[in-house]
Amino acid sequence: MIDGALNYARARMNNLGYQEWTDSFNFENIPRTLLEDVYHLELGTVSRKNEQHDNIELNVPLIVRLFSRSFLNTGEGRDAAIILADTVIDSFVKGSNRLGNANIETIQFDQLVLQALNEENDNSLMLIIDFTALTIKSTR
Repeated sequence: MIDGALNYARARMNNLGYQEWTDSFNFENIPRTLLEDVYHLELGTVSRKNEQHDNIELNVPLIVRLFSRSFLNTGEGRDAAIILADTVIDSFVKGSNRLGNANIETIQFDQLVLQALNEENDNSLMLIIDFTALTIKSTR
């Protein structure tokens, strides 16, 4: 159920043409040459939402980080990142994309942050998109 949420996120991002940066906790070591092509996926703190009969509902927070090199024009980079964010959000929350995944009841968009990748260089942007997957686990 938790791995199902992670796999769903991977499938959505891979379907959009991105590859996962698989260093689980460190996204700062992504080479600059790969910034346009990779995403970083992080699992937030999983919590129990509800329990009924033989089922437990869990909130599974998913944090997706995308990167963009905007070179000399940060305004154009920002605008392109916002368009990308719309595309990612649409892909995650679209109901038909969840068909066939019995463990995920819904995906909710939570927040979006756009910031410079680091303080020294604001020409590279990091887009952070937070989702929550509501998953159901049978306790039978």
